[in-house]
Amino acid sequence: MRRKASASTPRAGHVFVADSGNDRIQLFDAKSFAYVATLGTAGTAGTDNAHFNAPSSVFVNGATGQLYVADTGNQRVQIFETATLAYVATLGSTGAPGSDNLHSSADGCRVQPDDASDPGGRQWQ
Repeated sequence: MRRKASASTPRAGHVFVADSGNDRIQLFDAKSFAYVATLGTAGTAGTDNAHFNAPSSVFVNGATGQLYVADTGNQRVQIFETATLAYVATLGSTGAPGSDNLHSSADGCRVQPDDASDPGGRQWQ
């Protein structure tokens, strides 16, 4: 991994790691730490739904079972199903920074890492 930016706490038996330097999200088994899968293409930045550009953080929504990826280089947040890794939606406009409600800032975006809350969803201060 190059420039790991963030990791999720174990949810549904998996740990997601934002590997910013390789433009990918790595999925590992929470118990054995064995590699399970990759979202994105290692070392290949892109703007379609199968690629990232320097993803900086990940968050697993325990209520919906969805993975949020702060795709910082593309000024967007990508949403995936954790069970199937299927693409769900994009928040923001890919590669188009702005300050209105449809864009993220020019310096990228971040999602709150889920290690700021416990498995019951309570936030840590």
